[in-house]
This record gives sequence, structure tokens and C-alpha cells, in this order.
Amino acid sequence: MDEIGYVVLADFGMAKFINDDDDEEFSLCGTPEYLAPEVLESSGHGYPSDWWALGILMYNIIWFFY
Repeated sequence: MDEIGYVVLADFGMAKFINDDDDEEFSLCGTPEYLAPEVLESSGHGYPSDWWALGILMYNIIWFFY
């Protein structure tokens, strides 16, 4: 819990701002099972890799409760 009393769900200490949609990042950080293929290949990634990670997370949650 933070100082106000809210539950902290994630640590955004390594988050980056991407200014435009066409900007790409080349950093590799995270659990390999949740990373998009372009992140693992270090070929440059943007917002779509976040959607990939969200999809993998949702799949795991659904599979857990199935």
C-alpha cells in the first residue's frame, strides 16, 4: 500500500515515455514469457508490444480460472 492507502499493483520505475507512435525502443526488460517477439529479438518495439503482454496476461488469468 502506498502512503495514501491505495494498493500498489505495479512498479513503473523502469517505464519510459514514447513521444510519437512511430518511435521505437530497443531496451529489453521483463519476463521472457510475457515479452513480444520483437522485444526478444531487439528489433525495435512500440505500443503494440504492450498489447501483446496484456493479451498474454489475460490468457494466463483465463487459463487459471478455467
